[in-house]
Amino acid sequence: WAPAHFLPCLGGGAPSGVPGLWFVDDGRIGDGLSNAGDTVILVSPDGRDTLDVAHYTGSQKGVSLVREEGDWVLHNRLPRKDSFSPGVAGAKLGRIRLAVAHVEMAAGESTQLTALGGFDDGSEIGVTEEVTWSSDNESVVEVNQGLVTGLQAGNAQVQAGFVGVGSARAAITVLNLVAVDSAGTGGLGIPIAEDTTGTLPGAVDEPVENRAPVFVSSPDTVALAGVGYRYTVRVEDPEGDSAHLRSLEQPGWLNFDGESLEGVPTDAEIGLWRVVLELTDGQETVLQPFEIQVVGELFAEAPDTIAVVGQTWRARVRPDVFYEIQVDGGPILDREAQALIWKPVPEDEGVRWVLLAISGPGMAQVVWKLGTRVLPAPLLKISEILVSGLVGGERPGESSQQFIELLNAGSTDVNLSGWTLGDDDGQPFRFPKGVVLLPGERVTVRSGGASDPAANLFSAGEKIGNGLAASDRLLLVSPSGPDTVLDVSYAGAEPGTSLVPDPERPNRWVLHSSISDWPFSPGEAEERRYASPAFAEETIDSSSNSQQSIGDQTASWELPSPNPFHTRTTFGFRSSGGNVQVRVYSALGQPVRTMVIGALPTGRQMAQWDGLDDKGNPAATGVYLIQIRTGEEVRCGRVVLLR
Repeated sequence: WAPAHFLPCLGGGAPSGVPGLWFVDDGRIGDGLSNAGDTVILVSPDGRDTLDVAHYTGSQKGVSLVREEGDWVLHNRLPRKDSFSPGVAGAKLGRIRLAVAHVEMAAGESTQLTALGGFDDGSEIGVTEEVTWSSDNESVVEVNQGLVTGLQAGNAQVQAGFVGVGSARAAITVLNLVAVDSAGTGGLGIPIAEDTTGTLPGAVDEPVENRAPVFVSSPDTVALAGVGYRYTVRVEDPEGDSAHLRSLEQPGWLNFDGESLEGVPTDAEIGLWRVVLELTDGQETVLQPFEIQVVGELFAEAPDTIAVVGQTWRARVRPDVFYEIQVDGGPILDREAQALIWKPVPEDEGVRWVLLAISGPGMAQVVWKLGTRVLPAPLLKISEILVSGLVGGERPGESSQQFIELLNAGSTDVNLSGWTLGDDDGQPFRFPKGVVLLPGERVTVRSGGASDPAANLFSAGEKIGNGLAASDRLLLVSPSGPDTVLDVSYAGAEPGTSLVPDPERPNRWVLHSSISDWPFSPGEAEERRYASPAFAEETIDSSSNSQQSIGDQTASWELPSPNPFHTRTTFGFRSSGGNVQVRVYSALGQPVRTMVIGALPTGRQMAQWDGLDDKGNPAATGVYLIQIRTGEEVRCGRVVLLR
């Protein structure tokens, strides 16, 4: 997507014969855009940054809205002429001219002037009703939408213009005409030797006095250190002549491109800076001098653009720089804590704008607009607790340390960076930076051993907190407030097996061994004693091996879990002591990964697929078949990988 290009998104249909890149939605954009008014939000792919929020009202059927200087205007209003122009900028008004340059008329008479607008596509249309009309001598001429009326003898200039484009002028001469009798005198017998205005019809016009060009825009006089400053200069010449703009004086942190001043001041530029702009039409020259007050950054550190319901959002401010801060919408200013503090409620979900009005001695008030996306409260659960493991006979590959398993049961990612987990009477474990728990994923914190972040496994050292007891209280705390996200108490833990939530009774715990053949299952859903009848075993068509599905021995196949999965899935099987082959195939029967080939001891075995192929590349989202061959027995099961 190239700079200065447009990217249209249609609610439906199929664009044809149009230039550029287009996107089409599934019949409507979002919930459907409303003519009465709506809000459109542009968000980055990870959902953490709101790039733009546009709120509009006053749309009309068949006519689009376009942004002009931050406001929304109908597309068919000047400086544009068409109803809409998706994918292109659209023709814009470039100049104004009047159909006649000089009019002579009698006092009391009226005449209609016509204004024509020239567009950058070469076309020209009438714009009489859209431009602004004025007279420089209202005692001689009045004008209303181009209708000129002579009031008394004299000369005047009538001007038609449009802001940001320019203007055109016509010279108007108003005569006092007196009736002439047969003797060549007026009704009072006075010979008429010359027009009483001093201007005879057909006389050559006197040269029109040139008027200086003008600045029609005003600059912002306050800039924030670390924040971009921009002043787009708009000028106008009364005669419609071309005018030249240049900068005579400006600070080094500002750049001037002939139309605008732009730059980003730093803390080193805090202070008062003088700017002088010069505008000339070749005859007259005017200056626009002004001063820019650069003030320190509002925030001591960049505020997060994400807030979460029920968790404290905090943005540290710099009261040493700002003398008065007023906040509208959400956060409150805690001067003692030198921070904006906010704990969103469910009604705040979505995009919220925080408006800060900042003022102080010697500086004008400036409004800071901060966009924040409020996410729903995370749905986290402590899903398994092991207080004391067995001395022997543990699950293959597992140790017997204490552990706490945490499950993200919600639909949004949870960033656990800096969060703490432990009991209420010891030093808790603190999650390192960058730990993000995806929906459906589990993370395990254990005592002893080593951490394996790729497997969502972390070591708390010799013990978790003060050491987990048979009855204890566990706390999960977010560092933002700090806020206690989970406060869980349990009792009745026994050595050798973990506790898991009771599926029948909320806020109660049961022994893992009462619902599974295994004493514990960190990092996985608790394994049920029986395979689910809903899991369909199937065969894979292979030209090299004859395979069959055996449906009367389901107990020898342990279901993949989780399923669907994001990063890894674990499954179990029984080995008869001979050679075992475990392979993963695509839904088309193409080999993806060979995980186990060789002899395994008799008994229950565990295998895990991490979603990679034989070359170590991530497999794509889709359905895969896991094949387990033990001797003459071949079993196949379906698993879904979600990226």
